Amino acid sequence: MRSIILFACILAAVWTLTARGEVAVAPRTTGPAAVYEPYEWTIKLDQTYQNPFDPAEVAVDVVFTSPAGKALRMPAFWYQPFGQQPDGRGNSRLTPAGEPMWLVRFSPTVGGQWKLSAIVKDKAGEKTSAPVSFTVEAGKRPGLVRKSSSSPRYFQFDSGQSYFMVGLNVGWPGRRGLADYEDWFGKLHAAGGNFARVWLAAPNRMVETKDTGLGRYDLAALAHYDRIFELAEKNNIYIMLALANHRELLASDAWGTGGWAINPYNAVNKGPATRPVDYVTDPLARELQHRRLRYLVARYAAYTSLGFWELWNEQDLVRFEIPPAWTQDMAQFLKATDPYGRLVTTSYAGKHQAAVWKMDCIDLVQTHLYGDGGSIVDFPQKIGTELHKWDVLPKPHLLAEFGIDWRGPDGKYDPQGKAINLHNGLWSAVFDGAAGSGFIWWWDNYVGPKNLWGQFTPLAKFVETVDWAKRDFRSVEAPVCELAPGQPATFDDLTLYPTAAWEKSKPDPMVLGADGRLSGKLPLFFFGPAKKDMAAKLTMTVNMTGSSKLTVRVAEVSDSARLQVWVDGKPVADWPFSAAPGGPDQKSNRTTDPNQQHHFATYDVDRSVEIPAGRHTIAIDNIAGDWLKIGSISLAGAMPSHARIRRHVLADAASGQVIAWLHDVESNWKNVDQAPRTFTGLMLRLPVSRGGTYKVQWWDTATGQVIRTDNAAADGGFLRLNVPALTRDLAISASEK
Repeated sequence: MRSIILFACILAAVWTLTARGEVAVAPRTTGPAAVYEPYEWTIKLDQTYQNPFDPAEVAVDVVFTSPAGKALRMPAFWYQPFGQQPDGRGNSRLTPAGEPMWLVRFSPTVGGQWKLSAIVKDKAGEKTSAPVSFTVEAGKRPGLVRKSSSSPRYFQFDSGQSYFMVGLNVGWPGRRGLADYEDWFGKLHAAGGNFARVWLAAPNRMVETKDTGLGRYDLAALAHYDRIFELAEKNNIYIMLALANHRELLASDAWGTGGWAINPYNAVNKGPATRPVDYVTDPLARELQHRRLRYLVARYAAYTSLGFWELWNEQDLVRFEIPPAWTQDMAQFLKATDPYGRLVTTSYAGKHQAAVWKMDCIDLVQTHLYGDGGSIVDFPQKIGTELHKWDVLPKPHLLAEFGIDWRGPDGKYDPQGKAINLHNGLWSAVFDGAAGSGFIWWWDNYVGPKNLWGQFTPLAKFVETVDWAKRDFRSVEAPVCELAPGQPATFDDLTLYPTAAWEKSKPDPMVLGADGRLSGKLPLFFFGPAKKDMAAKLTMTVNMTGSSKLTVRVAEVSDSARLQVWVDGKPVADWPFSAAPGGPDQKSNRTTDPNQQHHFATYDVDRSVEIPAGRHTIAIDNIAGDWLKIGSISLAGAMPSHARIRRHVLADAASGQVIAWLHDVESNWKNVDQAPRTFTGLMLRLPVSRGGTYKVQWWDTATGQVIRTDNAAADGGFLRLNVPALTRDLAISASEK
């Protein structure tokens, strides 16, 4: 494969196509042009150029004029044909299949009679081809992805049809190359999925490399992405293309050697950047990035399967702050160059730049959400918390990555492939206001190998019934489910899992609600005096039906800690911990300090204290040492079982439609081996915005089938509903009749 890449690069360096005449344009695609279908023309020039990728040396653009007289300017690009060859072992590779040429690729936006003219600009001046007319027939594709014209939080196509995204990340292929994408896209499409997030970054094929040289592009790699977009078009999948990954600017990280040493922008590789930060501050680097974006627009913008440009994957991990001005510059350049005005975004691992999300040129917000060694158990609650942070912005929001553990696939926690966390992430994102399902990260080592594609089908069936582009859904609170008269109450242990990360807890008292939700973030770390700037006491108010036992699961300790508990201001527990080798109750001990002065100990032990019935204020604090990491805090017998049914509800005031997801919070990846509970005799008060009679559909989320349809009259702003037998979760759609 390396020889193919070098061959393509050598061709690009010494050739362009020479022909008689000044500028000649000829169709390359056979058959008639159709609306929103890519069509190609070759452009023959009368001279050669040293670097056909450099628009300062030669810029070839084609102006397309619609039947209504609207002009769209599309850059042309230097192209090498490649053929796709299977190797007999299930792999698929590209091999050169013709001479390089200039090409323009365009998807007409309307039917009728169009015209085009090619414009060539070089140091000798500007030349324009004679106009060429062509006829465009009606097509079958709905157009490009847009923000809804009537709802700021959702998407539609040019046709006006709603586009609600159901899919996952498929960042790069494995050893089978393009054959992997053929497999994944085919199975995703068959399951009802319509979205994939793909990287134009390592480990996927890089288009600008140390081998090509700065400002030149790998034609074999570019052909690789042509095939990906073609496969996506075939399978009605719309791609978010991540143009860069933070590891390109790192020497190393938790995954090993980064890409900075081989980055063509690095000064050691004859680039302009002596430091990674120069990549976003050096004027020449910016000019070269504009040049690359121009080429990518020229090559891929005609594919309607390209749904979104994404400037960075997790740009906050580059170890310096990328200036918002850089992001704005690149986004605006893309919008000015892409004649279709495609949507633009970027992404962060956790440390977001509010100034970026507020930019008009950034069209949608993204969240990436992972646990740390299984630190997040209640993913639906955490997903809702993260999504609602940006409710104030009138933009679509996506849960663009999620997984149990950022270090490795969900299969570590789900070896049998029961996919409870995948299921919960898919559904909960929808009912907390995202413009798509949650998009799991582990496609090649979890979803694919365990054949979990069927998890997408039930949700795809449900979302197909909602006209999202005409809905302005907002989250509303529904009261805790009630027991029907005569139904006996049972009680569960209530377990709270951390939802905060390495951050200072807010000192404000939190309230434990009737449904087991805490009004704030439960800390993962309790910091001691050694980190006094981070230290904060956890205070929460509880109301216990009967006496209970408070249990803290202590996971890890750094150096030492001393955890104290107070109830109504009185000390009731004092638990010391030491991370020094040989300390009691330790499961393991390690140090990263060559002088052996700092130690970390794994405990995974419980410490408990009795809590009497009634209303109490409980405080927990680490009063000594460095930090202590918890796994959970639980209260024995503290929660009526039926109150654990979480209600995720969205309502659209204009249409009156309400959709909801009822979820047993004990149905999570942590309890994957436990038999699920079935709840009967539950009643739900579902909030509605208007009076009248509603048609209520109850959906089985495991099959995507309506299991019951009710008619219910609004009373005092609610529909009083008898809930069908609920095992794990149910979805609801209620529309005014």
